[in-house]
Amino acid sequence: MAACRSPYVALCATALLLALLPACHRGAVAPPPPLVRVAPTAWPRLADDLDRRSLLTACDRSLAYLRRLSADATVVWGGELLPARRLTATVAAFRELVAGPLSGADLTRALKARFDLYRAAGTDGRGRVVFTAYYEPEVAGSLVRTTDYPVPLYRPPDDLISVDLGRFRDDYRGRTLHGRLAGRRLVPYHDRAAIESGALAGRGLEVCWLRDPVDAFFLQIEGSGRLVLPDGTTRHLNYAGANGRPYRSIGKILIEAGELDAESISMQRVKQWLRDHPKRAGELFAANPSYVFFRLADDGPFGNLGVPITAGRSIATDPALFPKGGLCFVTTDKPVLTDDGTAVAGWRPLARFALNQDTGGAIRGPGRVDLFWGSGARAAVAAGHLHHEGSLYWLLLQEGAGGGGGDVAHAATLPPP
Repeated sequence: MAACRSPYVALCATALLLALLPACHRGAVAPPPPLVRVAPTAWPRLADDLDRRSLLTACDRSLAYLRRLSADATVVWGGELLPARRLTATVAAFRELVAGPLSGADLTRALKARFDLYRAAGTDGRGRVVFTAYYEPEVAGSLVRTTDYPVPLYRPPDDLISVDLGRFRDDYRGRTLHGRLAGRRLVPYHDRAAIESGALAGRGLEVCWLRDPVDAFFLQIEGSGRLVLPDGTTRHLNYAGANGRPYRSIGKILIEAGELDAESISMQRVKQWLRDHPKRAGELFAANPSYVFFRLADDGPFGNLGVPITAGRSIATDPALFPKGGLCFVTTDKPVLTDDGTAVAGWRPLARFALNQDTGGAIRGPGRVDLFWGSGARAAVAAGHLHHEGSLYWLLLQEGAGGGGGDVAHAATLPPP
């Protein structure tokens, strides 16, 4: 790249070096493939527990993203590459089916005739997937700093550099490196402790100011929210980037320290602990070096496809393993709330189709899924308590069934249970 200025030559060289490093030491036993094809006799019953309109909306939003891709684009499929046109055809053919009168067992039979089903290998290679949920919180804030609103949120700084490692090597697709230039070197970007100590202050990067540092911290965990201004009007705070530092769960830290019980932990309990221990909260915040940047908008929330996400239908998975915009079927448990929506009264099975439209700092590997629950106080209670095992299936239109070409390599077949 002869036109590059010298610092950017250093950046390119650094990124290339990182991309060429081995991902991990590979032992004698190869890990199981992230996706395994399910034998027709082992398909689950694909009964959906949500309304059809939300499913069609989520499909349309995935199609809006997929149809923007170039004709020769590829997507990740369990670590392999798949022509994006085949994924587009999958979602389009599925939408056409569910827009019709079929449901229950009839829909399952129709899907078996035209689609293949793959199960995520999960954390144990046998399909164990851990489900959590996230939501769009409402936070009190102001567009100007006042004594009542002292906590800043920032837009992405101009010295934050992102490197798409997938452009250097196929098996790094979905991985992005973030950093900043220090002379001719690419170094990690400022961590949370540095940013909250003023590393970005005085640069005009403030998007807004919040009343409560606990709200600010959890807004970053959720990745988006609604800003409630002093006059009662609202704006969307949408995800705009991150510092690239690893995410560390403060809930896990509190469990390990004996402050909270693993059996009863929830987002609400962690928030209450932080408010009960304000002098220790800052130290705990700093233990999570990940930091998220935002932008103000009139619409949202958005996932990583650049389209709005749909409550109950949009999921976040690892982009290095699973295709953006892909079609899934998920099973786990869902909370049943009390009449006033302030607590969980019990649990019921959850089974529904979903679209892969987001990602998250803690959502890594074939055994993690984050389900978008929606907005408001009831969504907060439900999302704050969901941490259950389940199953994640992916649908793919068969070749010759109206979709594009492209083989999926290394697909094993699960035997009947």
